[in-house]
Amino acid sequence: MTHGASTSGQSTGQDESSHADLTALARNVAFLASIYLYFMGWAYLYLYYRHFGVALLGLDIPVGFFFAYAYPIVTTGLTFTNAVLALIFIFMMAIAIHNSKRFLVKLLMFFLTLALFPLSFKAAQDSADTNAINFRQGYGARAVRLTFSPEAAKSYPRELIEANENHELFLLLQTKERLYVVHQPPPLTPRGELPIASTYSIESDSVSLADVDLTNVSPKEQAK
Repeated sequence: MTHGASTSGQSTGQDESSHADLTALARNVAFLASIYLYFMGWAYLYLYYRHFGVALLGLDIPVGFFFAYAYPIVTTGLTFTNAVLALIFIFMMAIAIHNSKRFLVKLLMFFLTLALFPLSFKAAQDSADTNAINFRQGYGARAVRLTFSPEAAKSYPRELIEANENHELFLLLQTKERLYVVHQPPPLTPRGELPIASTYSIESDSVSLADVDLTNVSPKEQAK
């Protein structure tokens, strides 16, 4: 009876140890993956808004949005092969960090994980540049018409007022305190280079009304 109880106790202890190992491994994988996702989302937003001359530091973007913006980079910015290799690499690093008992080996694995950061940055940069150019070309951009208060209208540049009256402003971003709009003059020739664009930072208090155009939506085909 004593021997059977001892065997049962050893089996239970092994199961608990195995479960703890799997939990720790999953935690390491999730931790490493979250670092890369956060970095990609941050790099994307930083590079995207830098294209328009807007500093990311001054925007009140919630931290969770960085992870959300990383999703399209992973699904479209990375090739399928690179995405799979990155996941395998993260999984192998997590196993090595978890199983190794030596501090120097863990330190080495930590520095090896830094190898994915250039790939993450490159994917974020390509996605940010592509989306910024598409925005300036009008793809996915939302035209906006602003109604300024009489006092505020006198303090803004004439070019901004004229572009607003001609319905040539695109809404880039809206925060609690400011509106960021872009004026992109059309190319001088068909398929020509885009001229220099202007980004305007406008105080929300100076705008009494913002009329935003929505993109065209084709009606759904009626079921037959």
